[in-house]
Amino acid sequence: MQENEKENVLASIESNENDILGIIKIEDIDFEGIIYEGTTQDILKIGVGHFEDTPNFDGNVCLAAHNTSKYWAKLKNLKNGSKIVYTSYLGKREYEVFSSKQIEETDLTSLENTEENVITLITCIKGQKEKRLCVQAKEI
Repeated sequence: MQENEKENVLASIESNENDILGIIKIEDIDFEGIIYEGTTQDILKIGVGHFEDTPNFDGNVCLAAHNTSKYWAKLKNLKNGSKIVYTSYLGKREYEVFSSKQIEETDLTSLENTEENVITLITCIKGQKEKRLCVQAKEI
């Protein structure tokens, strides 16, 4: 993400406009992206989507993105201990990966809210239409 683009996004986040929820940064896979409210195909074409029925900050923040080189193709490379930084209009949190597993497309248990602050990342698995990769990280 270019520096001037990042400044514009941060301004949008602070004013809570344009359905931009925040920015997610994952250094281990060299990814930084804009998070939009919702997970429709139109949203996932332009960035990371936030599952609308999940919290924006406290609890289990759940996000989805396409499994492409532009987005989360490298998500499968995250290991326990990998860091994730989430910045939203409500603040900034750092997380550490504790789980990476395949789930069924219909398995929504990972989207359930939690007492502790967690971030859940979901993407497709290439060649396995009914499977998803689910990565979860706890606040550090």
